Amino acid sequence: MQSSIDISVVMPVYNGGDFLRESIESILNQSFDNFELIIVDDGSSDNSNDIIESYLDKRIVHLRNYSNRGVVFSLNKGLTHSKGDFIARMDCDDISNLDRLRIQYDYLVSHPDVALCGSWFRILNNKHVVRTPVNDCDVRICALTSNPFAHPTVMLRKSVLSQNNLKYNELLLHVEDYGLWLEILELGKCVNIPQILLEYRIHSSQVSSRQYTMQIENFHKLRRQYFRRYFSNTLNSDIVEIHNNSTIAEVSTYYKQLRNLKSIFSNQRDLLHLEVVEKEIKIYMNLFFRYKKFRKFRFFLAVISNHPPLLMLNFRIAVAFVRGSLRMR
Repeated sequence: MQSSIDISVVMPVYNGGDFLRESIESILNQSFDNFELIIVDDGSSDNSNDIIESYLDKRIVHLRNYSNRGVVFSLNKGLTHSKGDFIARMDCDDISNLDRLRIQYDYLVSHPDVALCGSWFRILNNKHVVRTPVNDCDVRICALTSNPFAHPTVMLRKSVLSQNNLKYNELLLHVEDYGLWLEILELGKCVNIPQILLEYRIHSSQVSSRQYTMQIENFHKLRRQYFRRYFSNTLNSDIVEIHNNSTIAEVSTYYKQLRNLKSIFSNQRDLLHLEVVEKEIKIYMNLFFRYKKFRKFRFFLAVISNHPPLLMLNFRIAVAFVRGSLRMR
């Protein structure tokens, strides 16, 4: 039977009293109203529960952990109790744009091949706008070196989780979101809507500030795993899509990601992954030579000319292109 609730908004709370009311009201005042707001209090010792209980709105589902179990446990508890067709994430210290749920819901309904969508966001502290990668291809490339989504901007299909037995991994402390996104990238398209749908707050009590070392260690572990899957399973199709649909600036961004990877692996003396990155550059060029149009060759040279380490390859590229063109005739 189809759910009567469209969206379940999951908000974990631990001693979030300072900003909690503003966050709750940014959801309750949404222009889209067929949702439930699942607030999971994780054993707070401040006034968080009093704030939650002060609301009489029937859309609020208040769950409590009577000891501090952690954000991953609380998130999974919220997912287990959710009734909506879509899951939206929200943090207890951020502010959602009042049209956020409607915009993301409309997008996912009209794009059935998209499993997850995030959005751009603005940092409340300094008004800086963070423009995350928009299309699925750029999201996958970004995921090689960083998290392509801000966790509290995400909305996803609950069916993707339930049909594939997915949830947040409690072993991936402080990068549980990145780990889940990498799993979902294997199952469907993932995008960011190029609109500012969230005001994101940075403060010293956040998990990402308190547990930075563990976060970085777990992040690099996940990144290495995704790196191996990406280059072994999806390399050719992704590169062709990049080439066909991207501008010079976008392809330049791709090469910047590769240089970033090379720097990371060089510092870690990770020769195996360095070899894979270099191999990928060669594969990209070989794929390019299969195209007949000189315009595309000139396009590629323009990209390479912006990357000095590749300039010495220009002569060999030109020779290979001429030979390839002769064989195509």
